[in-house]
Parts: sequence; structure tokens; C-alpha cells
Amino acid sequence: HYLRLVEQILPRAILFENVEGFAHPRNADVQAGLEAKLHDLGYRTVSGILVAADYGDPQIRKRFVMIGVRKGQP
Repeated sequence: HYLRLVEQILPRAILFENVEGFAHPRNADVQAGLEAKLHDLGYRTVSGILVAADYGDPQIRKRFVMIGVRKGQP
């Protein structure tokens, strides 16, 4: 559903967040598919694991985050 909405709306930027396990090698095909579809839609992406506490969240938990910016946007 997420990609369907991105494709319909084509926002300037997107943020995809999920559990740390999303970055596990067993999910590599899902992650690669998400990134490939976003690239096909014209987005540059960067992804990684962030620790919520580093950003002011009172919980120490790791989250997978992918940020995408449509090409031509600052």
C-alpha cells in the first residue's frame, strides 16, 4: 500500500520506517524491491538503522529508516 500511495501522490520526499529486522539479510529481496521501485519512480534513497534514543525518544530501540527525495528536489 505504501508504494501505491507514493506512486499516486509522488511527494517530494518520503520516509519509510520499520523494525530493525527489515534490514536482516533474509529480507534483502524485500528491501531491494522497495528501493528499486522508488528509484523507478525517480527517488534517490538512503537507508540504515537508527537508534531512537539518539533522536530524543526515551526508548532505546533500533529502527530501519529509508529516506527518499525525488530527483530535482533540493
